[in-house]
This record gives sequence, structure tokens and C-alpha cells, in this order.
Amino acid sequence: MSQWRYSLNANKLTAAKQIAERVYSLAQIQNDPALMMGACHALAATLYFLGNFEDARKHAMRGVQIWRSGDGQSPVEDVETAAVTCLCYQALSEWHFGEIASSQATLAEAMSLAKELNDMHGLAVTLCYAAGLSYVERNPAEVERLASDLDHQMANPKFVGRSFGGASRGIATAAGRTQRRFTRALSPPGCCAPYRSGIARRH
Repeated sequence: MSQWRYSLNANKLTAAKQIAERVYSLAQIQNDPALMMGACHALAATLYFLGNFEDARKHAMRGVQIWRSGDGQSPVEDVETAAVTCLCYQALSEWHFGEIASSQATLAEAMSLAKELNDMHGLAVTLCYAAGLSYVERNPAEVERLASDLDHQMANPKFVGRSFGGASRGIATAAGRTQRRFTRALSPPGCCAPYRSGIARRH
């Protein structure tokens, strides 16, 4: 999964997709629900950034389904919980299809699950995505609220050393104030870096 994450964040989407597909095939062969959850997460993220929102949503929903069945309670070790990120990409895909209310509800579920699992990085990722959607929907008050929550999350000493770093601090400082600052906040490497290209595909 580390090779997939590197390829995704380096914007090497073709390579990321190939890695995700190999993990998916391996999970099918081994009939391993935990590995399949990781594969669904990887495919959902990669396909989303490739602009294939339909298939991204399909794989995201499959990952969530595995989690809810109880078979994936020990997911593939990664930076954040696969179930949380699957919910995120389901929500993002719903937003691109104009299903705004459903997208907001799914993101709220992702935040709730991240808190329940004490998944600090997953919660930060979810807050980042929610702030991004609120920004493009021209809702500065909500962006500011989410940025404040993200700032609080980053202040947790247990969060130190996580890879989210630059993007989350930038959003916590700048989001909701000016377009120039928020755009810069999404620029550092991290989970939000490739996110800009996905949002741009709708606008």
C-alpha cells in the first residue's frame, strides 16, 4: 500500500491504478476481506482522481459494505482506516453527481466513524475534504468551522509525525478567509494535493 500511496501523491495515477488492481486481484484470490477493504480504498481513490466517479463510488461503497458486515474489522494497515476513506470517496463521488445532501450525510458518517475509531488522520482527511467542498460551494462560514476543527485536531500531541502535515496546517490557517489563501492551502503534498484535480473536473 505504501507504493500505491506514493504513486497517488506523486500524481502517477496509471501506476497507482495498476498497483491497486494487483492488490484487488490478490484479495480476490485469497478471499481476504481486510485486504479487499484496502484494495477498495486504493481503487476508489485512484479512480476518483482519474475522473471515473462512477467506478470510484462503486468500489468505495463495496469497501463500506465489507466494513459494515463485520468481516473487515482489522483492515489493511495504512495511514488511516480504509472504511473512513471509502466513505470519503463515496461522498466526493456523490457530490460530483450533484447528490449534495447525500454527500454531506456520507461525510458526516465518515467523521463520526473516524472519531469512534480514534482515527485522527482519517478525521483530518475527512475535515480536509469537507472544507474543500464547502469552499467550492461558497460557504465560507462552514469552511471556517471545519478549519477550526482541523486546527484543533492538529493540536493533539498524538497527531505529531503523521504524514498529513503541510496540507492540514495550511487549511487550518487559511481556509475560509480568501480564495488566494485557500488555494495555497491545498497546494502542499499530502491527501489534499491530488484532490484539487478531482474538484476541478466538475468546474
